[in-house]
Amino acid sequence: MTATAATKDVHSPALKRRPLSTLVLVLVLLLFLLSLAASFRELSRVNDLTNLSIGHHTHTLHKTYEELDRFWDSLGVYVHPDPHSQVSREQLQLNFELLYSRLALFEEGDANRGLLESPKVRALYLELKAALAEVDMRLPRVDPVPLDPDYLAIRELLQPIRQPLLELTREYLVSAEVRGDQIVREFTDNRHSVYLAAPVISGLVLLLLYVFQLRQTRQLTAALRQESRQLRDANERLFRTTSTLTYQATHDPLTALPNRTLLHDRLEQAISQARQNKGQVAVVYLDLDRLKAINDSLGHKIGDEVLCVVSRRLSSCVEGTDTVARINSDEFILVLNNADPDTLTRVLDKITIALRQPLPVAGQELFITASMGISKYPKDGTTAERLMINADAALYWAKENGHNSIQNYLAKMNSGALVRLELERELRHALNRGELELFYQPQVNLENGRIFGVEALLRWRHPERGMISPADFIPLAEESGLIVPIGEWVLNTACRQAKAWQMMGLPPLKMAVNLSALQFRQSGLVAQIANVLRVTGLPPQYLELELTESLLMRDVESAIIAMNGLRKLGASLSIDDFGTGYSSLSYLQHFPLSQLKIDRSFVSDAHLKPGAGAIARAIIAMGKSLGLRVLAEGIETTEQLTYLRTHHCDQGQGYFFSKPLPAADITNLLQHRPSFALPTDMSREAVHHS
Repeated sequence: MTATAATKDVHSPALKRRPLSTLVLVLVLLLFLLSLAASFRELSRVNDLTNLSIGHHTHTLHKTYEELDRFWDSLGVYVHPDPHSQVSREQLQLNFELLYSRLALFEEGDANRGLLESPKVRALYLELKAALAEVDMRLPRVDPVPLDPDYLAIRELLQPIRQPLLELTREYLVSAEVRGDQIVREFTDNRHSVYLAAPVISGLVLLLLYVFQLRQTRQLTAALRQESRQLRDANERLFRTTSTLTYQATHDPLTALPNRTLLHDRLEQAISQARQNKGQVAVVYLDLDRLKAINDSLGHKIGDEVLCVVSRRLSSCVEGTDTVARINSDEFILVLNNADPDTLTRVLDKITIALRQPLPVAGQELFITASMGISKYPKDGTTAERLMINADAALYWAKENGHNSIQNYLAKMNSGALVRLELERELRHALNRGELELFYQPQVNLENGRIFGVEALLRWRHPERGMISPADFIPLAEESGLIVPIGEWVLNTACRQAKAWQMMGLPPLKMAVNLSALQFRQSGLVAQIANVLRVTGLPPQYLELELTESLLMRDVESAIIAMNGLRKLGASLSIDDFGTGYSSLSYLQHFPLSQLKIDRSFVSDAHLKPGAGAIARAIIAMGKSLGLRVLAEGIETTEQLTYLRTHHCDQGQGYFFSKPLPAADITNLLQHRPSFALPTDMSREAVHHS
């Protein structure tokens, strides 16, 4: 054996053992590092478990929603009390204060302020805070009446907030639950991994740390599982509450029928299905006749019972795929699918028969009828909005033609021209039917408070529509030419009334009558007025004719001729609403006028705005310089009256003294109070008369 061979034999075992020792050392170090990594990893999980719970943020949101829901329920019970459930005003106020206190916690503590850093939470918090401020003002005025305006306003303020708050709370709860389950699952899967056994190899210290860590983790895991169960229970309650809120948002609380929101969705679905199947859909807009009379005579509770009975009967008249919705106090809409003519006729007959039967309510039998308007898809419209609008138009025509009737939609019903034509037709008959009448507003001498005259104001008391505003029918009368016969009637009636007061022994009053442009342009105007004065026996000096600036400026020369003819009769002339037209001051001195009337727009702000006050003073001064009387219209306050008297306005009229009154009422006023006390140092209450 050579020396080289011997050397190899001697050093070979050492060379083999050295790499093995190095490998073992590397493995030990690797296990030590792995154990450290596992330890830090598990400590991180423990920290997550420690911090994970239902969370302060979730708790705050959930409690806020509970307080809001408690106040919502108590408000509903307070307005709709029943023998089994009642809420006093003190309890209602207490629930509101608790809700308000809960909202105030959002700005207390670092945790809650951190919650407000969420844009969604902050937006909802600000909206709720603003709503509660409005509720705080309205709540003391809420009366236990279902249609109380403040109650309805509070519901509209809080309704858009409840659902978002519920969804936000649910989002936080679900997020916490999912994260908790994930950590528990990861920790459970890995707690027996080989990495946790590495501390035994790397040293006793790491082993003790692991044992301590495992014990703490198990405790936290048990607590986490308990909270996870609580989160699941809370989530189930939230789902139930969501279902309840969804139902409340889509159904009428009194009849449990779908409301307008759900109706719109059902109608769109019906249209979509009919479009696919080339079918038809009918929309029946139904209005109960005389329900207001029942509410007024028997009370709203009986009226509510009537609505419930009618709702059940309407529902029994349609198929299960059809929809009956209540959209207003006495209005229902029915959506009929597959509404061919025979089906529609059959349903309408069933509704008519059902409503014809007596209604057993509160131990008595009541009877009620309904008017119905009908529109059909696709003939009368292809969208839900258009079908409901057209059905409403048909209902309006049905009611106009008499109660308890049915009207199918026609294209002319939505024509504005036809509506005006109908109003014009009724206006033509109004004069013959005695529907027109005159109201009279006193005109007062501002020096001594004496009533020296009245202005005749036209009113239309429609037998079905009630009192129609002159702004609605006077322009129509002028456009159609009806203003001429109506103006003749007004002139005759006013002069006859003025003469009647004189015959009763009352002091002679000046009767002011407005002339329209068409009347003034008539060639026989002077002769007509002379004939009226002769027939009624009214002396001409007690008739004052009011003209507008724009009327006079259309043809100045002709206007001067006509005005001179009227002055020769002995009647006086006045420019109405002076200051709002475009009259030229150079022509004003040529008009044979007796009086200027300051428009109410200058009177209302004369004591407040320098511009309006300057115009009022200028008109007064100009009238004085031309030798004309000046009368201010629209006096409503002591301040306005004092300002006008201070600047020597001669006369005035307005609600401060009296509103326009029917002939009988103004007669009583003239008999018992021919003058008004004018303010010196007296309060407004001492002189204000309506």
